[in-house]
Amino acid sequence: MKTIFRPILFALCLLVTAPCVTSGQTRLEEPLTFISADSVVVWGGDFSDLRGMAFIVDQTLEERPVKVNPANYEADLAKWQNDWLPTMTATGAGGFDARTSRAVRNSQMIEQAAALFLQTGHADFMEGIERALFNDQLHEVLTNTEAGVTFDKRMAAQSLVNGLGMVYAYKGTDVWVNFFLNNTAHIRTPEYNLILDQITSMPFNTTMKVRVNGIPRGGFYMRFHLRIPYWSEAQGFPKGRYTLTGEVPAERPKVYVNGRDPLKVKYEDGYLIIDRKWNRGDEILVYFPLNAQYLQRAGGGNTDVAVQSGPLIYSVPDSCDRGLVDPAVPMTIDYDNSGYPIFRGTYATKNYLTGLPLTFTALPYLRSEGRVWLPTTGSSR
Repeated sequence: MKTIFRPILFALCLLVTAPCVTSGQTRLEEPLTFISADSVVVWGGDFSDLRGMAFIVDQTLEERPVKVNPANYEADLAKWQNDWLPTMTATGAGGFDARTSRAVRNSQMIEQAAALFLQTGHADFMEGIERALFNDQLHEVLTNTEAGVTFDKRMAAQSLVNGLGMVYAYKGTDVWVNFFLNNTAHIRTPEYNLILDQITSMPFNTTMKVRVNGIPRGGFYMRFHLRIPYWSEAQGFPKGRYTLTGEVPAERPKVYVNGRDPLKVKYEDGYLIIDRKWNRGDEILVYFPLNAQYLQRAGGGNTDVAVQSGPLIYSVPDSCDRGLVDPAVPMTIDYDNSGYPIFRGTYATKNYLTGLPLTFTALPYLRSEGRVWLPTTGSSR
């Protein structure tokens, strides 16, 4: 019999009014726990293998588990609200201390955000961590050409190892899926001995599947919390600092369990929660809208844009033409020799000799140098 897939219709009012950590986020009575980075094996040799990328720098690196000190909660939250969020860059951490390098600031932000996540279960902290890991920190590891292993490169590599342990978190019979990597993970608690296979080519493909194994015979009730990223909802992060413009996804993420809509779901703290009895081999399938968008600073007179696809920021090599971008004109996707998606765009500016529009090619920032911010037709420059 043919199965008809029906998407979950996320209630618009929930998505618009989803609680923000900066406006009275509730602190959990007991913190969550990240699984060990050693319990996560990433399959494939691309940049999503965070441990493999870190080992380019130093093969002796080991995870430094996140330490939760309840006495630091208020100070860490204040720094997140008043320092990190207002200054967060397109590729990672901002911060007011210009004396420290970007890699160090990212490391500091990731550590504080991870501790805050464990105490709140809020996805905003994972949004910041994802941006820093998959842009600035990978960029530092893969493009820093200074001789030897620099302090900044080592700090960035350490963040990647630590980040692998943040892919999943748990408390009791609740499991949080924070990042989307092709991996197998083992979560062992007094209640269960769970094996999760996450099958995906994210962020280069639109699908992510989680297969559940290790469930006791007869089934087991659990709640899975799947992070719904801002970029999949055509929203900039942080809200109020960045917006997404230009081409936006036609649909919101769709989620199925064993090919059908899950019966009991809700949206809370940036996560879609699936509450049901699970059996061995059950699968969660998620379709994320994924296309090139333009990230723009919100408010003010700066109209520059950056190219973003999923969690990745792109940069335009200095060898490309310079011109003015029209965000209303969509880019086209292409692939480089390594299979990485790249985007080609057409400037509104024309070559004064040929009369033809100038063009640009955007490459993943994590492995390239170039211009992240591009002026638009609304710029006065």
